[in-house]
Amino acid sequence: MTDTQTPPPPPPEPQREPAGHRPESWFQRPFSGAPKPAMFLTLAGILPFLITALVVIVTPEGKLFNATAYNALLTYAAVILGFLGGTRWGVEMVERPETTRWAVLVLAIIPPLLAWAVILIGLQPRATMAIFIAGFLAMLFWDLWSITRGTLPGWYASLRMIASSGAILSLLLVFWTRDVPVTQAPPA
Repeated sequence: MTDTQTPPPPPPEPQREPAGHRPESWFQRPFSGAPKPAMFLTLAGILPFLITALVVIVTPEGKLFNATAYNALLTYAAVILGFLGGTRWGVEMVERPETTRWAVLVLAIIPPLLAWAVILIGLQPRATMAIFIAGFLAMLFWDLWSITRGTLPGWYASLRMIASSGAILSLLLVFWTRDVPVTQAPPA
């Protein structure tokens, strides 16, 4: 009995893209490669933004329901900014478990703490929404930068772009269409 092994087959030739071919972007194929639970929950997470913004826009100003929807929109925005900050903490902990960087952790908590402070202080509605929009943009750009560095998977870009667009669009619609009060006393 001879002990002969057949050599392994040669590796396949790498497939080359035709000249001038550009890879598809997240915009051309949104959610490509994204896990289904993440995709579903991202889309579901946009609904509170859209619903509360719509209620604020269609209900008469000065009514309790209008102010309640406005406060719900801001509270949900603050919660989501907190979630995004927590996500950044998680990425940092996984990426550098032994050498976690203080600066990254501090930067990650600024948007949720700022959102909490803005709600607590009760700034003017447009100033509040502008700060929240800036927070969502900052977190989005940070995540997109991390994707280009390979820290986050490429499919995460489509989730973040769609979710951030929904949040920012909702806040902008209220910003442009209404000047709602932060709180409203119930009618006597």
